[in-house]
This record gives sequence, C-alpha cells and structure tokens, in this order.
Amino acid sequence: MLYGLDVYNARLDKETGKPQLQKQVRLFRNGQLIFTGQEVTFDLANQTDMNQVNIVGAMHLGTELFPGEYVLQLIVTDALAQPKYRVANQWIDFEIVK
Repeated sequence: MLYGLDVYNARLDKETGKPQLQKQVRLFRNGQLIFTGQEVTFDLANQTDMNQVNIVGAMHLGTELFPGEYVLQLIVTDALAQPKYRVANQWIDFEIVK
C-alpha cells in the first residue's frame, strides 16, 4: 500500500533551514492495534519547499491479513515545535476483500 501526505509550516532549524520531522505508521483492525512501525526520521533530500514537506511511503500488507475493515494512522512528530504542537496525526480507513 502506498501513502502520502503533506506537512505544512513545520518549524525550521535556524542553522540548516530544514525541519526535523519523524514519521510513524500504525495499523488497526476492528479498533485493535495490529502493527506499529518504528519512528523514522524523514529524508528531506528531494524537498524543494520546506514549508510544505511531502511525505510518501509504502507498507507491505502481506497475504496474512484477514478480510475486513482497517485503519492506517500516520503520525508526524516535529522535534522543533513547542510541545503543544509537536505531534500531528491523520488516518484513513480501508477494506481488504477476498
């Protein structure tokens, strides 16, 4: 499964001019957490606009998942932001059919 999102107005490091973002993926089935990915520092090498960072990724679902309804949650942490604004998350639901 491929996914993508944009992060707007992340805090920029005063020395490098770049944000310090980490992403994490979590997968739920029927409200139960079934997978938690590691927090990964996002590679900014191909980014041209640091005020709108494009994050793309892929997750191999495998053949072992049962048909049913799932939720993919993406969590982004901005290490430079104030604690109140440090974490943002978004989710999307999808269904696996046989």
